[in-house]
Amino acid sequence: MRGIFTVSRYDFYDYYKCPKIISLKIHRDLIRPPPLPKPKRQRNIPYEIGTIGEETTRQVFSESGDEILEEAGIGADEEEEEFEISEPSLPKKLEVNLSQKGVLLDTQMKNILRETLSGLKTIRKFLEDEYGDIRILGRAESKNGVLPGKIIPDFVGISNDMKKPLLIEVKNTSKINQKPDNFQASFYNSVAKNKGVLVLQERLEDEQNIITPKTIEDVLPETVLVYPRLGEYQKITDTVQISQSIIDEIWQAKQLGLMGKSPHTDCDSSCPHHKLGSLPEDNIEPAIPLPLIFAQGVREQGKNFDLDYLRGYLYKKPIGVEFYNTIWDFQHKNFLIDEFNYRDPAKTKQKRESLEYNKEKFLDLFSEKTGLSRKTIENLSMRRENIWKNNKKMIKEMENELHPWQKIIGKKKLTGLNQSIKGFTTKIYGLPDNSDVFIKRSWKEWE
Repeated sequence: MRGIFTVSRYDFYDYYKCPKIISLKIHRDLIRPPPLPKPKRQRNIPYEIGTIGEETTRQVFSESGDEILEEAGIGADEEEEEFEISEPSLPKKLEVNLSQKGVLLDTQMKNILRETLSGLKTIRKFLEDEYGDIRILGRAESKNGVLPGKIIPDFVGISNDMKKPLLIEVKNTSKINQKPDNFQASFYNSVAKNKGVLVLQERLEDEQNIITPKTIEDVLPETVLVYPRLGEYQKITDTVQISQSIIDEIWQAKQLGLMGKSPHTDCDSSCPHHKLGSLPEDNIEPAIPLPLIFAQGVREQGKNFDLDYLRGYLYKKPIGVEFYNTIWDFQHKNFLIDEFNYRDPAKTKQKRESLEYNKEKFLDLFSEKTGLSRKTIENLSMRRENIWKNNKKMIKEMENELHPWQKIIGKKKLTGLNQSIKGFTTKIYGLPDNSDVFIKRSWKEWE
């Protein structure tokens, strides 16, 4: 059921070739039998090469970038000898990080790593001439609730000369794939610029590693494509038009494809859609995307995704695990006070006051360490409320909005997709703050 819930850059890429391609691909995915399980590969070479590119780029454009290059024997000195691929020296920290990410540094991968390091030295010099001393802040994702969909660029970078951060996408390929790479960068620019929000995860800020999420709405509409092994980069400032009318047409094509139909187009015999086949033409009013319907339903129940997002985020971080273990410990000790000291009210009161003081002190310290407000920390320490608790009630209240989908794929199939829709809704509309505003703004565009 790929493509039912979101709109991606691949959909826009197909749309500009021909909207029928979207319908045909959706329909093909529905009717063709599931692929046979692929034999398990011992190694995923493309993944390893890509990981080498990303991790090496991250370290070269960090505070310790000069040390990394010098340790590899290709320091920033202009008078140094030309770098030799056979040079055995490799940065130990880089080797350890790559090994932890599943890269097997055999002879082939070590040579690729050296090519990558050498190419990044050249790229960094050119980028410094254009932007100043760029430092990578961290990874990010930019969401657009109208599509709905999101992008996950490799990095966000900034320099002292830049007033706004920009996106960096690493392509550690042996050649430049001009058209798809440029389209990807252009799409990134559009989403980050147009109604999107940039959510930074782990990042470098004021020379300190910060673990709490941060939202940045003001970014340069530029993506730098970095090709480490080639020693080349491209600055892409183009954008893709993301208008409500185009989004409507993409969704119409998707939903017609689910019905075994396609939109009307004025294609000739050379149109690439003919390679995929043909479907009878029809026309429908596009239904509102399912994740947005569910998100609006949750919002109308007075709930938001802010705390849900933060809890999920913290559960994945050591500091978050420590936080919840400590909170559980406080709760357990409070239970023991009631269990063993109920015959001595004075002692019970003393122990409870001491426990409460220590808990308040811990919450203050955690708030200071993470940058989250004290009120947010208190809410995070309370019992988690299931955001989908009144799911049946929400679906009933959104019945009018869901009815077009029942006609497209059937009521039974729609019910079966319930869990998947909730998963996509949480991923797209979950933000560290202001998720309610994000949903409200997206819904207004569709009304």
